[in-house]
Amino acid sequence: MRTTSMTRLSNYRFIFQWGTILGLCILVRLPHFLTHHFYFDEDEALIGIMAQDLLSGDAFPYYFYGQNYGLSIFETVSVAGCIKIFGSGIWALRIGGLLIFSLGVTFIYRTFKARELSGLFTCSVVFLVLAFPTWYLWGAMVRGGYVTAFAASCVIFFITQRKESKNYDAWLLGLMMYIAYEGHGLVLLPILPLVLDWWLKREGKWKSALIIPAVALTSLYGMRHLFVIDGKSEAPPISWAGMKWENFTEHMEGWINGFSGFYFYGVNFDPPFYWNVGLYILFIVMIVAIVVGIWRATLKQKMIATFVLLAIGIDLLLLAQIQEYAPRYFIGIFTGILFLLLYLFVNVEFRIKRILTAALAVTAFIGITTGSKMRRHWYEGKNFADGLEQVYTYAKNQKNVKAVIALDNQYAWNYMFGDDIPATNLCWENRTRQFSDRVKEVFEKDPDGIMMTGFYGISMGIEELEGFKEESIHPVPEFFVFRRVTRAHIEKGRERFYCMDEL
Repeated sequence: MRTTSMTRLSNYRFIFQWGTILGLCILVRLPHFLTHHFYFDEDEALIGIMAQDLLSGDAFPYYFYGQNYGLSIFETVSVAGCIKIFGSGIWALRIGGLLIFSLGVTFIYRTFKARELSGLFTCSVVFLVLAFPTWYLWGAMVRGGYVTAFAASCVIFFITQRKESKNYDAWLLGLMMYIAYEGHGLVLLPILPLVLDWWLKREGKWKSALIIPAVALTSLYGMRHLFVIDGKSEAPPISWAGMKWENFTEHMEGWINGFSGFYFYGVNFDPPFYWNVGLYILFIVMIVAIVVGIWRATLKQKMIATFVLLAIGIDLLLLAQIQEYAPRYFIGIFTGILFLLLYLFVNVEFRIKRILTAALAVTAFIGITTGSKMRRHWYEGKNFADGLEQVYTYAKNQKNVKAVIALDNQYAWNYMFGDDIPATNLCWENRTRQFSDRVKEVFEKDPDGIMMTGFYGISMGIEELEGFKEESIHPVPEFFVFRRVTRAHIEKGRERFYCMDEL
């Protein structure tokens, strides 16, 4: 009876800690959330659609729609729960992401708490992670596995750093390695040496050496057998022969953007000058803390830290394979640096550790003041989601608008309005066809029921057709609306917008 009561108390304590950290995660992001930059992109909207499908019982979305990779079930479940509370909008996506991210941070907090480190030092570490620039926005974004990989890596960190191992640790490590790998392998890679460190301290080494890979590989290939779908895109293969120096240098030129989150897809935005300086200070202090920590570490700890650095180096080399500039791939690199720092903070005692940690936490917290400057769409001074909603209102007020061809942001439209007025882009074959099929049916049976919309000035060459400019309407300055949609308009747009299917 006493054991049951202690377990229940421990569970309540964990839920309280998780809830508190979730609240702090939301608070530090309010400078961004309360601005016109508060917006979700197409990948996030797709997770929202997957969550709607889960709630309706139409699907059990395991991978990111349209792919055979990108473990999304945890994000989907989290967002589905939030949709029940907040409805289908941005808050369901943001809180859904932060539920998973804050769960990971909770395990980091419990790691330092279990090691009986001082409360002030533990709070400094938690505040550093809460406001860490790389995860400031991405911790609240559901984009097909990133926050899932982070949370699973935090659980791995917790298991490998606690003093007393549990009998089930090897099983749990194998499961978490599978989840993190399927979520985002670049986030997992730098934390793998910590599993080696844990294994070296175990008594039953051979038993653990069998259990961990057996659980990870069985889960990986078992789930892929169940959920891989023919015709869906596969993860890009790793090919060292495909590495190019030009790709590497192009990515490295934007490292400060990858570190800070000041980008939107492949477009960089400049941080405010004071935060640009702050980012360099934050990075330099992190490097100083790592160098001092390694200097003061034992030989075995130096070896583990070296392996982490090598894993980070592999993450860097993988950038040379990516042809299109994509700052989001720096997430694995800077997460690796963060976990190396946390590993040294937990295990190595050096005189200035607490001073450096406090300096890092304070500097990271200064960065949250730039949240209002972190752009997530193309139009400065406007909220894109509000503009899209005004276009929807316009469509509702028109006669006979049954479906929409959205030249961009079809998933954002469908997440918010697709049950009422479905949308597709210029293609019928999309990452999910549930909306495209309905639009195609309207186009073939009642073409007058189709409305075309998109960003003003980005109309895929369709503006070259006679009458388009004269008949286009602008319900809001950022969007155009065109009602007389014909096969010729779609064919013209497809000259620039590649489709895998025939019209």
